[in-house]
Amino acid sequence: MNISIFIRTYKNDLEWLKYCLKSIHKYVTGYNRIVVCIPENQVRLLKDFNLEYVVTCPVYEDDYLGQQVSKLMADTYCGSEYVVYVDSDCVFTEPVDLTKRMFFKGKPILYKTHYSKVGEAICWKDVTEKSLNIKGIEWEYMRRMPIIYKSETIKDLRDYLELIHDRTLENHVIARKYRTYSEFNVLGAYAESFCKDDYHIHDTEFGIEPNFLIQHWSWGGVTPEIRKHIEEICK
Repeated sequence: MNISIFIRTYKNDLEWLKYCLKSIHKYVTGYNRIVVCIPENQVRLLKDFNLEYVVTCPVYEDDYLGQQVSKLMADTYCGSEYVVYVDSDCVFTEPVDLTKRMFFKGKPILYKTHYSKVGEAICWKDVTEKSLNIKGIEWEYMRRMPIIYKSETIKDLRDYLELIHDRTLENHVIARKYRTYSEFNVLGAYAESFCKDDYHIHDTEFGIEPNFLIQHWSWGGVTPEIRKHIEEICK
């Protein structure tokens, strides 16, 4: 089983990234490599991170959408069977073997929650339906980090979007106005619609295992209180 951890970062998240990587090295097993992706004009900022796999992406005017493009290209950066997505502001809190905790009976776990139960996240329903050209999508799939997908699914989604919209994935996502895109909802809805047998799809209404990481709000910055807490976890 070949698994890459994919982290799309940028200049304002590098302090978060430092702690994220430290927690991975302390707690996480069952992966082959960590791939960190950053806009090409910022790659110099990673020179002191001593990373083995750094890849660059284009510079986007709106990097909120740009980072979603990068995530939907993760298979091309990682070259692995599976991609585990982790954001820079995630910190692992306990030992975890990804080959065990991210799978059920040999299939990657895909969590979903009915849109009637997700509050404001229902905003992604129409966005996802329009992107996939599928009506009646009932589930929200951006439940929590980390998120795992087969590289084959990511590639197939990209091919599908480029076919039905007659434009590149990049142009399809960047063309969205007012940041109206949700890469993980599009991925999740595609996976359940077209390759559901490849996943163990679990409705969170029936419970969900406690997570082994915490995700912060990166835009809030690493406050002294958060830094103290994270350093205690990672020491």
